[in-house]
Amino acid sequence: MKKIPAPFFDIIALSLPRGLAFGDNPPIDAWLSDNEISCAALTRNVNSGCFGTIILRRRTDGVWGLLNRNEFIASEDEAQVLIQHYLNNPSFPSPVPSGIRRHLPLSKLGKRTPSEVFKALASPKRRLGAWMLNQLYLALPSPDVNWVPDCQTGNFHTRLWEAHLLAIFREQGLLGFVRKVVVAKIAAMTGWRPVWQGVTNFLMHHGS
Repeated sequence: MKKIPAPFFDIIALSLPRGLAFGDNPPIDAWLSDNEISCAALTRNVNSGCFGTIILRRRTDGVWGLLNRNEFIASEDEAQVLIQHYLNNPSFPSPVPSGIRRHLPLSKLGKRTPSEVFKALASPKRRLGAWMLNQLYLALPSPDVNWVPDCQTGNFHTRLWEAHLLAIFREQGLLGFVRKVVVAKIAAMTGWRPVWQGVTNFLMHHGS
C-alpha cells in the first residue's frame, strides 16, 4: 500500500454520503492499495483522542463505496493493523448493488460525436482536469441515463455545473440538508433552469 496526500483522499471521500463532513473524527493519514481498488484513512477524535478508520473500495463500475468505518479504536497500532488487513490482502472490486444503476464509462463515446470541449480533455495538458471530472461523475449517487451522453456532447457545461455543485455540497457535508425551497431560491437567482431542474431532482432524490 502507498501513502496518499490529504487532497487526494478528499477527492475520493466525495463519494461518501456526507462527503467531507468527518465531524470530530478528521483523517490524519490516508493510503491506497497497490492495485488502487481500496483506500483507507486513519482518523482521530479531536476530543477523546480515539483512533478510527475509514475503508473504501471501488465497485466494478469504478465508484468508491464505504466498506468499513470505525471510530472507537484504542491505539494507532490497532488501527494500522485493520488498515493493512484491508489494503494489503488480495481484493477485487465490489459488485454494483442490486437495484442500483451502473455508472457508464465517461470515456466511452460509442457512436456519439464529442463536443470540442470534451475532446479537449484528451490533451495531456488537461489530463488532471479530465481525471477530476471523472471522479466527480463517479461520486454522483445516481446520475440519470443521459448524464454521460450529455457530458460528452452539447450539454457538457450543464453536466459540469451539476458535478461542481455536488462537490460544493459534499465538501461542506451539506448535501443531506438541502431542501427544495433552498434549491428553488438558488435557481431563481441563477436563472439557469435547464441545469437546476436536473440538479433539483437529484438533490430531492438523494437528500435527507
